[in-house]
Amino acid sequence: QQIVQRLTRSIQMPGPDIKMVTEVLYNSQIYMREQRDECSFISLRDVERCVEVFKWFHSHSELLIKHLTKYLADKTDEKCVKGNKVIWSLVLAVGVCYHASLEKKENYRRVISKFLPEPYDNEKGILEEISLIQDLFLSGAPLRETIARNLALKENVFMMVICIELKIPLFLIGKPGSSKSLAKTIVADAMQGQAAYHELYRELKQIHLVSFQCSPHSTPEGIINTFKHCARFQEGKNLKEYVSVVVLDEIGLAEDSPKMPLKTLHPLLEDGCVDDDPKPHKKVGFIGISNWALDPAKMNRGIFVSRGDPNRKELIKSAKGICSSEPVTLHKVESFFPIFAIAYEEICKIQSKEFFGLRDYYSLIKMVFALTKASKREPSPRDIAEAVLRNFSGKEDVKALDIFMSKIPEKGDVISENIDTIDLVKQNIYSD
Repeated sequence: QQIVQRLTRSIQMPGPDIKMVTEVLYNSQIYMREQRDECSFISLRDVERCVEVFKWFHSHSELLIKHLTKYLADKTDEKCVKGNKVIWSLVLAVGVCYHASLEKKENYRRVISKFLPEPYDNEKGILEEISLIQDLFLSGAPLRETIARNLALKENVFMMVICIELKIPLFLIGKPGSSKSLAKTIVADAMQGQAAYHELYRELKQIHLVSFQCSPHSTPEGIINTFKHCARFQEGKNLKEYVSVVVLDEIGLAEDSPKMPLKTLHPLLEDGCVDDDPKPHKKVGFIGISNWALDPAKMNRGIFVSRGDPNRKELIKSAKGICSSEPVTLHKVESFFPIFAIAYEEICKIQSKEFFGLRDYYSLIKMVFALTKASKREPSPRDIAEAVLRNFSGKEDVKALDIFMSKIPEKGDVISENIDTIDLVKQNIYSD
């Protein structure tokens, strides 16, 4: 309540709105504490962050609603009417600070919808609002044709933009292939200040990324120097228009270092420096990318996004997104996507270690798509068998080819012995 009272000094709000903001934040905190995983490690820092994000959305509401209206007019005939800016900003703020951290998000939306008025009084209304703003941010970024605008990419890009704008540390946790590094590249291309590709990004900050590849040999000095190097870029710049961002790649690997380099992160994330005077330019943006969760003391100093495994519907949607640049070719291969998704899920269940992952699935889709585009015909069972072997072989105890081929009707007899391994290696080397 005190934090929300402080907020009302900068934003005028009527009594019922103050009560609603307090209720939503209070119940969000309770909900997170009841979780069984990393989400349960929360503190008042989360409320402070949520208020910061709320203020950002409230102050940028006119700009964002203007772009949303234009975006919806191009896509559909829907009008973008946002009656109460306070409620709209609140929904998006909890979308950033609480919703994104959860792997299973539906229950959380149900809990907070009880305290919100229409159209957010049901979980679907909240989800639609959050998805719409994510679509807007991704639509303003230049993407290659074969990149699927899937749920993971949308959320990663949106979270990075908001956290960079506010210099809130962001931890992005997810398995290989969950669009973490891709999102980083897209955001770096999009947030170019006045030189940005899209109007929306011209009104946001210009960024400069400084990457550091973590490993079990990382040292505290290496990380401290990266922050110092990054802060130098901000010196003498207008910090309302420019931000430098430290990106620690594979941050989980540094936890294995005997020198414990990540201990230095605590003061760096708070002030941007370890011992000297914390001047404004020393506080830089921060993104930590990892395949697994870090210890709570670090992650609580920022927002963390947990990327779970995509469900079958998401796998099929991503496959369609990858092939959407060529509608004629997509029509020829579309019927195979549910088969590939089911087979991929089956392989994930039976493999002992995570030998095969999302990148193999996406690579299979791209391969079948490229082959169909070149041959201008539907792929034959042998074509599919070759593509499967190029992406899902190398593990003796997983009979990937049998799993995929058993799902294909009219498959004929494709025996892996008839496919020469040397040919597959040559294809991998010489194909585009």
